[in-house]
Amino acid sequence: MKIIIVSMLCLLSLNVFSKQDELSQLQLSEIKLEANSGDKDAQFYLGTLFFRGEYVPLNYKLAAKWMQKSAKQNNIGAIHRLGYFNEHGIGVPKNIDRAFELFLQSANTGLAKSEYSVALFYAFGRSVDVDGKKAVYWYKKSAKQGYAAAQYNLSINYFSGEFIKKDNIKAIFWLKASALQEYPLAQNNLAYAYENGKGVEQNNQTAFDWYIRSAYNGNNLAQYNLGLAYQNGSIITQDYKKSFEWFSVSANNANKNAQHSLAQAFEFGRGVEKNDQVAFDWYILSANNGNTFAQYKLGLLYENGDIIKQDNQLSFKWYSKSAINGNTDAQYRLGLAYEKGSIVKQDNQLSLKWYNKSAINDNSSAQYKLGLLYGDGRMVKQDEQLSIKWYNKSANNGNTNAQNNLALAYEIGSGVEQNNALAMEWYIKSANNGHNMAQYNLGLAYKKGLIIKQDHQKSFEWFTQAANNANTDAQYKLGLAYEKGDIIKQDNQLSLKWYTESANNGDADAQYKLGLAYEKGNIVKQDNQLSLKWYNKSANDGNINAQYKLGLAYEKGSIVKQDNQLSLKWYNKSANNGNTNAQYRLGLVYEKGSIIKQDNQLSLKWYSESANNGHKYAQYKLGLVYENGTITKQDVQLSIKWYRQSANKGYLKAQLKIADIYATGKYDTQDIELADFWYLEAIKQGSNNARFNLAILYFNKDRTVKSNLINTYAWLILAQQKGYDGSDIMEFLLIKMDDIDIVNANKKIEQLKEQYQLI
Repeated sequence: MKIIIVSMLCLLSLNVFSKQDELSQLQLSEIKLEANSGDKDAQFYLGTLFFRGEYVPLNYKLAAKWMQKSAKQNNIGAIHRLGYFNEHGIGVPKNIDRAFELFLQSANTGLAKSEYSVALFYAFGRSVDVDGKKAVYWYKKSAKQGYAAAQYNLSINYFSGEFIKKDNIKAIFWLKASALQEYPLAQNNLAYAYENGKGVEQNNQTAFDWYIRSAYNGNNLAQYNLGLAYQNGSIITQDYKKSFEWFSVSANNANKNAQHSLAQAFEFGRGVEKNDQVAFDWYILSANNGNTFAQYKLGLLYENGDIIKQDNQLSFKWYSKSAINGNTDAQYRLGLAYEKGSIVKQDNQLSLKWYNKSAINDNSSAQYKLGLLYGDGRMVKQDEQLSIKWYNKSANNGNTNAQNNLALAYEIGSGVEQNNALAMEWYIKSANNGHNMAQYNLGLAYKKGLIIKQDHQKSFEWFTQAANNANTDAQYKLGLAYEKGDIIKQDNQLSLKWYTESANNGDADAQYKLGLAYEKGNIVKQDNQLSLKWYNKSANDGNINAQYKLGLAYEKGSIVKQDNQLSLKWYNKSANNGNTNAQYRLGLVYEKGSIIKQDNQLSLKWYSESANNGHKYAQYKLGLVYENGTITKQDVQLSIKWYRQSANKGYLKAQLKIADIYATGKYDTQDIELADFWYLEAIKQGSNNARFNLAILYFNKDRTVKSNLINTYAWLILAQQKGYDGSDIMEFLLIKMDDIDIVNANKKIEQLKEQYQLI
């Protein structure tokens, strides 16, 4: 009977049972008899049968009873198993301290698996304080006896340098020892070591072989890693079908990461036919198993209503789960949700909380967001230094938006000392990473030549890159460049192409340009209908020039049927948005009562708005209004002020008006020198009237002074060449001037022609 028990115990110790090993009822009865007679091996065997529910009903209490009997007789296996029962509360109350005592007792006899258990207790501080030296001591004892799990854990310690000096060579030695015993975890880690050249020379084939061995030994992580390898084509030729197969095996073996990857395979049709419902089912399974990426994905799906019906509550639930579990993208999305009040009630405090969590966890999007918030003073007190701090972190983590904003900060010296070199460095990083705004900004930098030496070729190249990356500003700039021919050869066709691209992408300035082009027929065939279409688009998108153009078109009935109501609507929109032309036109229409009832007060208001915003015609108009006292009380000083402002802006009528006032001394303001100055300014603009008036000015000066006579003669001749008479003045001059004076006067004429380019 003892022979049967011993042979069966040998099988048990190897954890091997097959049909050939099945016990007869007679044999089982004999084992029970031996156990009751006090045979410790029979007691251990019988306890094991009750623990496993093999040949007898599963009964943990009976299992513990027989293990205790066997352990009292110093059966080492029973002592270990009883330690396991106490550790997990199997058949006995859970007692970690007792478990440790039992493991230590059997370990001291040299049982490898008990040595391993004691090592674990010291490594994780269970029942005893964490003691790395003792953990390593017991790992080594167990490992040297060939216990695969101890060899594996010892290799982990050597790799990490925890409890023992880091040593990749020893780590690989023990990892191989464990892997060669078909320990699946070790096989997976050895594959990883060969894949990444960690402690061994990198070798894709060897990595693949170990992954395969581990996977076939049931390790779901190795199965998942094989799925990744086939998906990414990293250590083996890319094969989505095989990737899908391994993800499926791993996912069905409860690997939550594989479940997430399998969901992606079904969502995007990688290696399997696309199936949104199945994808969603796997996302749910993975998320419920704690995969933070799947939880985040479900948040996105429910928020956007992509492959499932939109549901804010469920979106918030999954974002929250993922965020609490440390997913930085989910933390960022919660920050966004609380900021915008999209899927949850708006709450700035909670928004900042999640942005900060995500940013501290190195999420570049959250870091960029904090840079924006501190820069703008939204939700937080404005702090340029904190803004730069977060932009720096985000930029160094590769966020192209932050890189572009950091470049801008260095360019203008906002929150940081102005530095052209650093501005260019960050613009280039962002641009090379595909950020179309940075590409556009580089185009501007090279065009203007402010922070880098001007280079039209490079400007054009960066504008082109940005434009091809759908940057509407760059597309508009290219349209301008090809129209003007400033940084590239003029080309109407390409100008029209880029204006159209930009306009179709919603750029209001480009839409306005197309409206102009179709109205004037300059770079494209004239077309009133298309002109009106683009003016309308631009105006509705807020372009004040297009709004003004529509007001003008409806007033004049030029490219569209005349409509006073629509004219006023667009003039008002444009004027209220600050367009000085529209403000000036409103001043006119209210003064004249042309398309609206005459209203002096509103006329004065809009003339004043336009003039204060620098419109030279409105300034001249105000000069007239205050001089003549037409729509408001006369005020000579205000009249002169506005004439002067208009004249300073180069408006010819204002220059002549102010010159006449100073020349004649009207309103007690005579000033010959200022009159002379403004007549000359008018002459520069081609005013023939100013030539004659200047002649009169000199004629009315002291006529005993020869230079006044010579200047009068010169300007009178130049005026007569343009059809002015002045014959009576000329008769007087010819009497008063001698031959030398005439010669000098003719010389003066030539000088003036050259100086002012007169013809």
